[in-house]
Amino acid sequence: MLLKTGSAIIERLKQKCPSADGKVFASADLADVAENAQAAPALYVVLQSYTPEETMPTGAIRWQEIWYVVAMVKHVGRQDRALALMEAGAVMLEEVLAALGKYRYQLEDSRRKNFGMLEVIAAAEPYIGDVYAYFPLGFKATVTTPGSDSAPFLQGKAA
Repeated sequence: MLLKTGSAIIERLKQKCPSADGKVFASADLADVAENAQAAPALYVVLQSYTPEETMPTGAIRWQEIWYVVAMVKHVGRQDRALALMEAGAVMLEEVLAALGKYRYQLEDSRRKNFGMLEVIAAAEPYIGDVYAYFPLGFKATVTTPGSDSAPFLQGKAA
């Protein structure tokens, strides 16, 4: 289940954030795209980190994943640039918070289901440029990868 939370976040944002107009992407979608060619307004889902928190007796591992959702907006009007960018970003951030704050997600693979809840956390600082602005929100997800009851070394026993 590790790293599958991003897909659940993307699908949820596509459903619940009308100001993004369906433009919700994984960070990999930005890899080779110049800033002026990126879709805007849009939401980008970025994996910040993943860290093991606990190994259980079965060998299952509880992980903490940190995800950023970055609202990207573009200034095209004549009014104050910074104010216009912040106002456009605020609308998107409110939608993201309504969609993901306390969002209970479900991940499935062939072996099991994994349930969790996103928690809002601190994120990187926003960036406001001449034309584009980026407003990140941070979310923590806890997921568990399955272990093996038949693996004695994971339980501290010699085989």
